[in-house]
Amino acid sequence: HIGYAESHDQALVGDKTISFWLMDKEMYQSMNDGSQNLIINNGVALHKLIRLIVLGLGGESYLNFIGNEWGHPEWLDFPNLVNNESFHYARRLWHLVDDPSLKYKFLNEFDKAMIHVDKKYDFLSKDLTYISRKHNGDKIIVFKRPYDMLWIFNFNIKTSFPNYRVGINNPGKYKVVLNSDNKK
Repeated sequence: HIGYAESHDQALVGDKTISFWLMDKEMYQSMNDGSQNLIINNGVALHKLIRLIVLGLGGESYLNFIGNEWGHPEWLDFPNLVNNESFHYARRLWHLVDDPSLKYKFLNEFDKAMIHVDKKYDFLSKDLTYISRKHNGDKIIVFKRPYDMLWIFNFNIKTSFPNYRVGINNPGKYKVVLNSDNKK
């Protein structure tokens, strides 16, 4: 089983990437690091969470498609009769992720951090334990993976829950391994 947030078909002409569904035209003007655009900030946060929950629940492997891991804004359109054999959209804009002044780097760094967590804990090769909480009103999902890894997701774009209570089987001290609120 392979988990992926979006397939290559979504990036082909006629559809949008997840990042473009989340941030749309704002991506063309407001992806600079200093931007406080709410659509962009929420889109970046949700993009991270979507990918992380797919990694956590999706299967034995995790898959990205050329540039979607860092939020590539545009679709792919290979030369054909409809586009007059144009190569204009038959590319990925790799310079965007390498530009230190743009937020694409944060999505890319987060994806690398996600992969690092699996390399360190090897949870993808283990069975999912259980989903312990799903609260539609709060938009919270909590599940457990082997090694007492507790995954807590807040998909609420309006409210943060710093003292949210969740049940655990094994009392003790837990450490944060990955936090989507961190820039990296």
